[in-house]
Amino acid sequence: MAGGESRIIVHGGQVVTPGRTGLIDVVIADGEVAELAAPGAADRAGAELIDASGLVILPGVVDAHTHFIQDDPDLFDPDPDEHEGFEAGGRGAAAGGVTTVVEMPQARPPTVDGVTFERKRVLADPDAVVDFALWGGVVQATTAEQIDEQIALGAAGLKAFMCNSDPSFPGVDTIACWRRSHIWRRPGSCWASTPRATRFSRPGWRECTPRAGRMRWPTTIPAHRSWKSRR
Repeated sequence: MAGGESRIIVHGGQVVTPGRTGLIDVVIADGEVAELAAPGAADRAGAELIDASGLVILPGVVDAHTHFIQDDPDLFDPDPDEHEGFEAGGRGAAAGGVTTVVEMPQARPPTVDGVTFERKRVLADPDAVVDFALWGGVVQATTAEQIDEQIALGAAGLKAFMCNSDPSFPGVDTIACWRRSHIWRRPGSCWASTPRATRFSRPGWRECTPRAGRMRWPTTIPAHRSWKSRR
């Protein structure tokens, strides 16, 4: 064992893997799963042992759509009806087996440019109970440059409404979406449009036709940035 490395071995439980479910020892080194070993095969010297007999061990869930509503306390008093924050929200996520969350851009202020994106990350970092990533946001006033800022900072995706979500996150009309079309041409982009806008075709894109209009998406999704919980 490397000097300073922390090790945990979870043993005795039924581990669910893509190939099978069975008795497997899960070896965790410095907070990450390092090995799935046969029962008793992993070196237990210096490791913390957790007996999971009678339990099922599953991979952590990734929740790609959370609304913790992390308001900026320097600008707003938390709304008791809306504000949850990354600590309370993260504890609820962890209790349900969720180990990574991707937070939506609605909050006060909403995440719609590089400044508000980075501010939300800074606010979330000390309170995060589970790993997290952030959605970027697009409203009517968001410029192409502000979209680029969010992508450069690691946005997992971009969220926009064709109708108003709330006063702080107004919808984007078809013309505004089309003016930002350089974003949607990128591999990994995804956008939903009104039927009126679907006449603009993109080579290599697949289509589906839900009731509200059409959605187009590419076959490759780029890696985005996520941040580890400090807990």
